[in-house]
Amino acid sequence: MLPSVVEHAPANRGLMVNGYVLSALGGDGTYAGTYPDVDHEFQIKGRLAMADALDVAIVRRMLDLQLTLMKEDPESRWRNPCALQPDGKREYHVERKSQDRSHQAIMFLATGNAEILESAWLYVAASKDHGWLERNLEGLEGAASLLEELVDSQGRVWADAFYEDQVIKDGRECIAAVLTSRALNLLAELEAMRKKNRKAAHYRELALRIRTATVKSLPDGFWNPVDKRFVDWIDRDAMIHDHGHLLANILPILLEDADAFREASVVDFVTKNLDQFQRFPSFVAADVGSYNAGEIGSGGPYDLCAAARYWCWDAAFWEHQRDNGRIRQQLEQVTAEALSRDFVMAERYDMNYVYYTDGPHWHGAPHYYEYPCVFVWVLIHHYLGIQFTLAADLKVAPNLVEYGSVELEAERIAIRYQCSEESFTLWNLISQSRSFQLDLSKKYPHIERWDSATLGVLGSQASVLLDGKGSIRLECTS
Repeated sequence: MLPSVVEHAPANRGLMVNGYVLSALGGDGTYAGTYPDVDHEFQIKGRLAMADALDVAIVRRMLDLQLTLMKEDPESRWRNPCALQPDGKREYHVERKSQDRSHQAIMFLATGNAEILESAWLYVAASKDHGWLERNLEGLEGAASLLEELVDSQGRVWADAFYEDQVIKDGRECIAAVLTSRALNLLAELEAMRKKNRKAAHYRELALRIRTATVKSLPDGFWNPVDKRFVDWIDRDAMIHDHGHLLANILPILLEDADAFREASVVDFVTKNLDQFQRFPSFVAADVGSYNAGEIGSGGPYDLCAAARYWCWDAAFWEHQRDNGRIRQQLEQVTAEALSRDFVMAERYDMNYVYYTDGPHWHGAPHYYEYPCVFVWVLIHHYLGIQFTLAADLKVAPNLVEYGSVELEAERIAIRYQCSEESFTLWNLISQSRSFQLDLSKKYPHIERWDSATLGVLGSQASVLLDGKGSIRLECTS
């Protein structure tokens, strides 16, 4: 039996129950449950970005509980439940129907298992807890077994709904395919850490097969050669559904699965629809008004709004494009909204011009922790560029708009760095020596070579070892 632990969590994080944070809904601000297969993705990212001892410990507890639920799947398929209710009910299989009852799909069939693999990778990168990985590698392989089950002989992922629980995607979905491929690659890296080279090769091969199938032209893949963008999903009747979905287009580019022509076409598509996508970080699709009653879930169209789970990847896309100004603007938009509502954030934003034309610019659950968690992740991970990696203790990849100094004291970060026009300096603030990966290419795209008094000439990407309380200063040489 798991111990029953109930305590109040920090502001905007809800109520803690057995290491889970309950979501928020309605006037009293609480859902009656926790939602492991989707909400934990952004909660874990937010906590690990903070990187203090409590948050890292809570992430470990969340992962342990998720893996326990998956191991106890009554169908032995290693499914990550859609929800765990306070009365103990586990919702492993939840189907939703469309508004006109013509279609139905299983909620988040793939997302939870992709999420647990990504979250495990992030936890190990942040904590360096190799003992935890050794104890739980079999469970992570179990999570991957469901993803393998969803892949056909051509490398196509049949995943049903992925990120939206009120958009009925009954077939092959582009987002699910790309993130499944990514999750399998992350598992391959964890397997390689434990010298499980045969397993690592297997997951890499499967991931490649999925990626190759995903970027093919219709009908085999998701690329529409006429509109020059990726479609969202293809249902089980072979009908194509495409409303200019943001993630369906940027994820293949972000994860470098597409060729140069496809990338240029997607960047052009996103740029042309920038006002729509950036109404609030980040809008789901370019044309939400064209979703029909066979696509919108019976619970309503609120998942067509802007959502922080999309912003999480949208910010990564702009970092990939080296557009730090866009990330800064997104952070400022969310900050302004938080300030206007005494730091109470809602679940979805700014669809009043199409659906729910009742005045408010937000819909869904108030007091929801999605935007606070993703804000922290985007700020620290993508803008300040402080990231965890398996290959070093910490990666530092500044993406600031201006020059200046950044200092974070959380024990698993504990660094200060300073960017000036012609130099970059990094300080290790703890007494133990640590390894760092430096990536200065985003803040200094015009500088390819740096000179260190102790290490000589370095490229814009380099690995360095700093003694406890040590520092390194790099001067521009080109």
